[in-house]
Amino acid sequence: IDVNVNVVAVWEKVRNAGREDLHLVCSNGEQLGAHALILCAASPVVQAMLQHSMREELERTIMLTDTSLAAASLFLDLLYVGATEAEVNHGTAVAALVLAHRWQCHGVVGMLECALEQLLTDASFEEIATAVAERRDDLLVLTSACVRYAWASKAIQRKIRRDECSPCVQEMCKPKKGASE
Repeated sequence: IDVNVNVVAVWEKVRNAGREDLHLVCSNGEQLGAHALILCAASPVVQAMLQHSMREELERTIMLTDTSLAAASLFLDLLYVGATEAEVNHGTAVAALVLAHRWQCHGVVGMLECALEQLLTDASFEEIATAVAERRDDLLVLTSACVRYAWASKAIQRKIRRDECSPCVQEMCKPKKGASE
C-alpha cells in the first residue's frame, strides 16, 4: 500500500499547526518549534533528553549549536512528512544528516543518504564524503556511493593521489589491498 497524499497532508498540518511544545535553538540562535511526542517516538536520544530530568526536559529547549535553521527544518520536514518542498543543497543535507544520525532517526538518515547520493559532484564530494567517513559504519549506502564516485571521478582521483582530501576521506576511498588482484 502506497502512502496516500491525504495522509501526507495531515502530517504537513501537524508540522505547521503551531502547537509545538519543544523548541530547537539553531546555531544562529533562531528557534524552530517541534512536538516532543513525535521527536521522542522517532529518537531514543531525544527521548532520553526529555525523560531524565536533563536541562532539555526542564526548559523544553534543545540547543543545536552546530545545526543551521535550514538543516533543522529539513530534518523536521523529513521526520514529519517524509518529503520537503524546500530547495535542498548538499551543505544543508549534510548538516541534517549529521543531526538525524546523532539522534538515531534511521528513517530520516536513509532519506538523506539517498538525497546526498544524488547531490554528489566534484564540488560537493569532499564535504559529503567527510561527513560520511566519520560515520561510515552506520552510513553504508552513502559510503558506498562516495567510494564509487571517487573511483569514477578523475578530479577526485587526482585529489586523492595528491593527498588533497582529508585523512578520513583518503582512508575511506583508498583501494583495498587485493581489490585489483
